[in-house]
Amino acid sequence: MKIETIPKITIILGVTCIMIGFLAPNNIMKPLANGQVKPMGAIIFRITRILGLIGVVTSLIEKKHLYLIVNLCLVLSFFLIILFWKLI
Repeated sequence: MKIETIPKITIILGVTCIMIGFLAPNNIMKPLANGQVKPMGAIIFRITRILGLIGVVTSLIEKKHLYLIVNLCLVLSFFLIILFWKLI
Protein backbone atom coordinates (compact mmCIF):
# COMPACT_ATOMS: atom_id res chain seq x y z
CA MET A 1 0.00 0.00 0.00
CA LYS A 2 1.37 3.37 -0.97
CA ILE A 3 1.55 6.12 1.62
CA GLU A 4 -0.41 8.44 -0.69
CA THR A 5 -3.55 6.33 -0.35
CA ILE A 6 -3.54 6.01 3.45
CA PRO A 7 -5.37 9.35 4.15
CA LYS A 8 -8.13 8.40 1.69
CA ILE A 9 -8.51 4.95 3.19
CA THR A 10 -8.69 6.28 6.75
CA ILE A 11 -11.43 8.73 5.75
CA ILE A 12 -13.47 6.02 4.04
CA LEU A 13 -13.05 3.58 6.94
CA GLY A 14 -13.85 6.24 9.53
CA VAL A 15 -17.06 7.39 7.86
CA THR A 16 -18.09 3.78 7.28
CA CYS A 17 -17.51 2.94 10.94
CA ILE A 18 -19.58 5.94 12.06
CA MET A 19 -22.44 4.84 9.79
CA ILE A 20 -22.25 1.26 11.10
CA GLY A 21 -22.23 2.51 14.70
CA PHE A 22 -25.24 4.70 13.99
CA LEU A 23 -27.22 1.84 12.41
CA ALA A 24 -26.22 -0.90 14.86
CA PRO A 25 -28.74 -1.81 17.57
CA ASN A 26 -27.87 -0.59 21.05
CA ASN A 27 -28.03 -4.03 22.69
CA ILE A 28 -25.41 -5.59 20.41
CA MET A 29 -22.61 -4.98 22.93
CA LYS A 30 -24.55 -6.16 25.98
CA PRO A 31 -22.50 -9.36 26.48
CA LEU A 32 -19.23 -7.40 26.34
CA ALA A 33 -19.87 -4.54 28.76
CA ASN A 34 -23.09 -5.47 30.56
CA GLY A 35 -25.04 -3.13 28.29
CA GLN A 36 -23.18 0.00 29.40
CA VAL A 37 -21.38 0.71 26.11
CA LYS A 38 -23.30 1.61 23.00
CA PRO A 39 -21.76 0.90 19.56
CA MET A 40 -21.70 4.55 18.51
CA GLY A 41 -19.75 5.57 21.61
CA ALA A 42 -17.26 2.73 21.29
CA ILE A 43 -16.62 3.53 17.64
CA ILE A 44 -16.29 7.28 18.13
CA PHE A 45 -14.05 7.08 21.19
CA ARG A 46 -11.72 4.42 19.86
CA ILE A 47 -11.78 3.58 16.18
CA THR A 48 -12.35 6.95 14.52
CA ARG A 49 -9.75 8.70 16.68
CA ILE A 50 -7.11 6.12 15.83
CA LEU A 51 -7.97 6.26 12.12
CA GLY A 52 -7.99 10.05 12.22
CA LEU A 53 -4.59 10.24 13.87
CA ILE A 54 -3.10 7.86 11.32
CA GLY A 55 -4.63 9.97 8.54
CA VAL A 56 -3.36 13.23 10.08
CA VAL A 57 0.21 11.95 10.30
CA THR A 58 0.26 10.64 6.74
CA SER A 59 -1.42 13.82 5.45
CA LEU A 60 1.28 15.90 7.11
CA ILE A 61 3.98 13.72 5.57
CA GLU A 62 2.42 14.00 2.11
CA LYS A 63 1.45 17.70 2.58
CA LYS A 64 -2.17 17.10 1.56
CA HIS A 65 -4.07 19.76 3.46
CA LEU A 66 -7.61 18.78 2.43
CA TYR A 67 -7.14 15.26 3.77
CA LEU A 68 -5.58 16.73 6.90
CA ILE A 69 -8.71 18.77 7.62
CA VAL A 70 -11.06 15.83 7.02
CA ASN A 71 -8.95 13.52 9.20
CA LEU A 72 -8.99 16.16 11.95
CA CYS A 73 -12.77 15.99 11.72
CA LEU A 74 -12.49 12.25 12.36
CA VAL A 75 -10.39 12.92 15.46
CA LEU A 76 -12.95 15.48 16.67
CA SER A 77 -15.95 13.42 15.54
CA PHE A 78 -17.37 13.06 19.06
CA PHE A 79 -17.69 16.81 19.51
CA LEU A 80 -19.01 17.31 15.98
CA ILE A 81 -21.71 14.66 16.43
CA ILE A 82 -22.74 16.11 19.80
CA LEU A 83 -23.00 19.56 18.18
CA PHE A 84 -25.01 18.08 15.32
CA TRP A 85 -27.48 16.38 17.68
CA LYS A 86 -27.94 19.58 19.70
CA LEU A 87 -28.81 21.53 16.55
CA ILE A 88 -31.57 19.10 15.57
